[in-house]
Amino acid sequence: MDVDKIRNVALIGHSGEGKTTLAEAILFNCNAIDRQGKVDDGNTVMDFDAEEINKKSSISLACANGEYKGYKFNIIDVPGFYDFECEMVQALAVADSAIIVTGAGGNLTVGTEKAIDYCVEHEIPAMLFVNGLDKDNSDFIKTVNAIKEKYGHKIAPMIVPNMIDGKMKGFVKVAYGVLRDWERNESAVPDYLQDAYEEAKLAVTEAAAENDEELLDKFFTDGELAPEEIELGVKKGINSCSTITVLGGSAIKITAYSI
Repeated sequence: MDVDKIRNVALIGHSGEGKTTLAEAILFNCNAIDRQGKVDDGNTVMDFDAEEINKKSSISLACANGEYKGYKFNIIDVPGFYDFECEMVQALAVADSAIIVTGAGGNLTVGTEKAIDYCVEHEIPAMLFVNGLDKDNSDFIKTVNAIKEKYGHKIAPMIVPNMIDGKMKGFVKVAYGVLRDWERNESAVPDYLQDAYEEAKLAVTEAAAENDEELLDKFFTDGELAPEEIELGVKKGINSCSTITVLGGSAIKITAYSI
């Protein structure tokens, strides 16, 4: 395989937020494994050491790979405990980008803050995955706002989850202004999500415009950007490390929640 079609992606963040579970889901969706294991069952690819299985927690860096749409992805699962911070430094030394996994508890955790700070300081392209939206009392909006309090317009949420009875039933694709459920059906954004959607769209549009002079001129002239232009601007922002995009869902159910 050509070197330009190989990507090294590090999964980093606070301990216990679901990095190993997300790695398992990625490998499953890449057809690298035929069954999605669980940390609690002790049968994940990344946590293979006996002590990790016993503790149900990663204690050493682990790697696995899979192919998707003609690209090979080397997934690096990084322990989240502070004692293993050197593992994160080692992983990011070879990573092309990072996925920062954080819980949906409505706050900026120390591990998430340290991961973002490191990526910003060392100019490592990164995105945030807010995990655990299938859990009771999860709050995507509050979590994103807590992170934005420190990092401001750098944080660009690409979805607004549709939470019904405390469970995520789908999401609004912010760039396109449509609501999608897990059967991939799309419909108009409902009234109860309009405010959150409008706020997220403004944030992501401004982030996209700031990353491209032509898009910025169009935004000043028209006051809006087309969905494809928003995606283009955000991608440029990620590559230049000026934007950290945000997605969310449940790593344990990522096979059903696949976008």
